[in-house]
Amino acid sequence: MADAARDQPPQQRRPNWRSVRYTPPGDEGGGHWLVTYSDTVTLLLTIFVVLVSMMTFIKATPEPLQSPLLRPVFVPVLTVDGQLPQDVSPEAGTESSTTRPAIAPPPPPGAASEATPEIHAITGIGQAQASVTTPREPSLPEAPQTWATRTSRELAALLAREGLGRDAVVERVDRHVVVRLGDNILFALGQADLRPEGAALMARLAPSLARLNSFIRVEGHTDDLPIANLRFPSNWELSAGRAATVVRHLIASGMPAGQLEAVGFADTRPVVRGRSDAARARNRRVSFVILPPDGLP
Repeated sequence: MADAARDQPPQQRRPNWRSVRYTPPGDEGGGHWLVTYSDTVTLLLTIFVVLVSMMTFIKATPEPLQSPLLRPVFVPVLTVDGQLPQDVSPEAGTESSTTRPAIAPPPPPGAASEATPEIHAITGIGQAQASVTTPREPSLPEAPQTWATRTSRELAALLAREGLGRDAVVERVDRHVVVRLGDNILFALGQADLRPEGAALMARLAPSLARLNSFIRVEGHTDDLPIANLRFPSNWELSAGRAATVVRHLIASGMPAGQLEAVGFADTRPVVRGRSDAARARNRRVSFVILPPDGLP
């Protein structure tokens, strides 16, 4: 009997399906992501509630207690005579109830241009506007080429009034002005002492040259004829001596010494080529090379 019971197969127990927990595919770790998701939704909802509460508080707060950043800003600007514009109300920083800022009428003919104000509008937070006056912008500095053209014309007119004619030449070379005076106006042949009429001419030119406020290089030039004596062993000494004599007379006539320079070139820089008397007469000269004043670009 016992052997028959031992030979029978054991009875299989039926599974209890109620105790089996269903796990969706791909989520074997459980629903832990719901915790993070619910925290995020809760924070967003809290922020939204706080923002709605703040907006409700601002609408319910009386105007004097509101933040100044939410009110129009009044910009007090004085006019040229030191008074507030009549068309701006200083009470609440807004425009007057009767008038608006108007553009100033054009100045009458003959009025000074520098005293003419330019009218602008300043707009703050809200609708506040006021008039502001600003001085006229300073004029741009004169270009060196423009300065050289204007200065050459002025000096040419000055030398024409002196009656120098062809003995004086004024030209513009790039940024510089070059004035050439023949030696027959200033010096005798082979000499470095100014003639009386040459000294008088330097005295008349000195004030006009000083007003230019420019650095001036005085150049002495000779012809190709050699010279050899105790005072001038060569044309180098003669040309340098003539330039130094002109500089000395200009300083004596009131020109600042720091704006002058004397240079001798002998016969190395002729104006024309040739050995004729006319060519040599043109090469014997004193040149004034005028540089642009300081401050020009």
